Amino acid sequence: MRILTLFAAALSVFSASCAATSEPSRETANEPYRFLQYVPKNHATDSTQHFPVLIFLHGSGEIGTELEVVKNHGPPMLIAQGHDFPFIVISPQLDERGGWRISRLERTLLAATNSLRIDPSRIYLTGLSLGGYGTWSWAAARPKLFAAIAPVAGSGSVATACAIKHIPIWAFHGARDDVVSARGSSDMIGALERCGGHPRFTLYPNEGHWSWVPAYNDAALYDWFLAQSNAEGFAEFEKLRRN
Repeated sequence: MRILTLFAAALSVFSASCAATSEPSRETANEPYRFLQYVPKNHATDSTQHFPVLIFLHGSGEIGTELEVVKNHGPPMLIAQGHDFPFIVISPQLDERGGWRISRLERTLLAATNSLRIDPSRIYLTGLSLGGYGTWSWAAARPKLFAAIAPVAGSGSVATACAIKHIPIWAFHGARDDVVSARGSSDMIGALERCGGHPRFTLYPNEGHWSWVPAYNDAALYDWFLAQSNAEGFAEFEKLRRN
């Protein structure tokens, strides 16, 4: 396993500064976030293979400038514990209050994959709590980019449901969540279904806010991701690169 703690500023077209500020300056507002990056072992040995990408968005507890805290939950925690994944895993760190900025997330994706062989038809997105909100929002902003999304303990805007009905979606929530109501997920699922979508929804009857523990510990989630692909991903990723 190779866990690389990188700064997104490694991509030369972006500034090297990733300072945390409550109100980012004009110069920093669109910089990439800092991120953790995991690259499967066989990326170095099999030059013919292009790899799927899994992007993980953390919750509010990991906001800051200490990148190691991103390993507190989700796939980064599992990687730190010794688990191998068949994905390139990118885990950015939010360095400001106010939620994930899509422009910075997209620059992070470009920075993190700049020197890697990726499969743009298999870019997957997941996040917990605040990252669950970010997952719904980013998918709505770029509905042709992602092959599948898995928001956990988050909420989205039902007004965007019809725009993302074609994306394979598996949402997770705890029925006893007293931080983000389970309606945050169930309302989105209902709106997607009314638009003709076919999302999956796992509601854990005895879980509270930490529904990400059983969700990310379930190997079925990762198998489900790998079964999804998106033919429009190539053109959409190229569009990102050119912007």
